[in-house]
Amino acid sequence: MLLGRLIKEALQGQARFVAELAAEDAPLARLLAEGAACRGTSPEAYLAQAVQDFLAEDDDEAWTTVTSALQGDRAPGAAFLAAVVRRRLRLDGVSEAADD
Repeated sequence: MLLGRLIKEALQGQARFVAELAAEDAPLARLLAEGAACRGTSPEAYLAQAVQDFLAEDDDEAWTTVTSALQGDRAPGAAFLAAVVRRRLRLDGVSEAADD
């Protein structure tokens, strides 16, 4: 899937992304649920907000860092979502997210 399409679908809060994240990285999925609970929202909405915040707030350096991390990954879309969720978790003070 192209990154633009993935971003569009993630912004719509599609539940499949949370399920895919849980299948790929259960500890991160648990942190996502914790972050969502802290904000009083669903994991899907939290993930969508993480993507929206990344798009709105991050600069070229952040994009370079994330896209560099995606190179050679077997699932770059999932890696992108994981990276922006980890970023959001760190910003929200969910400290275990720094252990990725």
